[in-house]
Amino acid sequence: MQDPATMPLKHLMPSHHTMLMFAAHTSTAASISWNIVAIDWLGVVLSFRQPAEAAVQALANMTYKTILASYILLGAAYAVPAVIPPTGADQSRWGPGGRWSDRPSSWNPRGGQYDMPVDWVPLGFVSNIGVGSSRFDHKIFVDWTWVSHIVSTPKCYGQWNPSLCLHPQQAYWDPRNSTSFRNLTDEYSDRSWKPNHFFMQDPMSIEYGSDLVHIGPVTGEAVLQLTDLRFNVSAKYGLPYSFTGIFGMSPVFRGDDGKKEPGIRLDYQSTYYQQWKNGHWRTANTGFVYCYEEPRKHVCNGHDGIQTMAGIRRDLIKDQKIWWYNVKRYPDVNTLAFMYNPPMYNYWGVELEDLKIGSEAQKIEPTSNSSGKAAIFDHASYGRGTPLTLNAYARLARITDAKPVDLKEPPNNGPQKFFSVECSKIKSFPTIRYKFTGSSREWAVTPKMYVEKMKDGSCVLNVRALASGDKFIGNFGETFAKEKYVILDFEKNRVGLADLKWPSS
Repeated sequence: MQDPATMPLKHLMPSHHTMLMFAAHTSTAASISWNIVAIDWLGVVLSFRQPAEAAVQALANMTYKTILASYILLGAAYAVPAVIPPTGADQSRWGPGGRWSDRPSSWNPRGGQYDMPVDWVPLGFVSNIGVGSSRFDHKIFVDWTWVSHIVSTPKCYGQWNPSLCLHPQQAYWDPRNSTSFRNLTDEYSDRSWKPNHFFMQDPMSIEYGSDLVHIGPVTGEAVLQLTDLRFNVSAKYGLPYSFTGIFGMSPVFRGDDGKKEPGIRLDYQSTYYQQWKNGHWRTANTGFVYCYEEPRKHVCNGHDGIQTMAGIRRDLIKDQKIWWYNVKRYPDVNTLAFMYNPPMYNYWGVELEDLKIGSEAQKIEPTSNSSGKAAIFDHASYGRGTPLTLNAYARLARITDAKPVDLKEPPNNGPQKFFSVECSKIKSFPTIRYKFTGSSREWAVTPKMYVEKMKDGSCVLNVRALASGDKFIGNFGETFAKEKYVILDFEKNRVGLADLKWPSS
């Protein structure tokens, strides 16, 4: 099987790339400035197998209308805080130093719980929340792999003038119109990433502010990442971007502010985590169910999924049994799966211990001496396709008598080739099984889950293969999540998995 590193660019980049862009900001102590952020759900494919500069340049040369047009939802421009610099933002919340041990107990009976509905889009899952006073409701992209909540604003080139860079129909939030907004540029240094997963070679720069965030029944303050566009997005791409916010849900580790003990600050924390720390949510757990088939959508109240904030839907868990896996950092994620400089390591990563195709064990190796065999839980577009090593993928293709196929609209954004199979033979295909360090339980992805039925009626292996040879790194998302309940535990930094029990009606 040909190594993806030698494949032509056309194999790496399907024609239906999409980008999501947000503003991020840099500033002086007196003002907030912002830089656009873009998410390309296929862009990082290039970074897997090519030097960063080449990957970025290839994406930069793509036309935005080709990339985005079929998925963008047009919105109206909005202006919505008063800027009041606070003093000692960390200390006012948790006392001197904001120590890890000062957080609330893991169960708060007075806290809220909310089944947040999420809907499938090409980039992942979206929902709606509010921010500020008065409340500004906005669409969010729910991102398990980002550290904070990014909100796009009308600031362009350091000026509060959206016409300098935004499309006239762009939806944004203006923090100057919120009476509860706080400018935190004196509390937290601005950050900038180049390259980045959002806008590739253009820097993603952000500043910090805080405001009330409204999620279901809960309203609580959170530190936010706010944007400042530094180029004319409207002129360059000709379309608005589809979300106003990226709702990050990455785990929080000690030392995220670059210090040692106590080492945790609000500028590197998800809104949900901050609100839980402040006693607004009942627990630090958030559970996810994917209602991927039409007959199941009533379980998700007509939506494609439910992200339960501060709770576990035990009514959906078979035999009330949950298996837990501790999260660890994997340095190679930043070069093989996501691309940031400075690097990002805040992922729900656990160790893959065993991989089987049917009863046949597959050899798996760490991607390097400094990293392991990373299983990253990410239910956005990078979580589509069941993850395999390249060699295991080649083995599956042989077992299923698969044939190479070029696809205009592939089922996932990985850099690997794709293979078609006979639809009539799917039931005879082997089940893929994963075992993670922490228990002997094997988790199955059946042929029905990993074979994708295409629009033309053909069937394709929906496999995503990164690294090379027997080296394993992979994203476990919506393909893996079928028939499973996934829990993210922000208190103990662990991932929980359970078998789904669908209600009878």
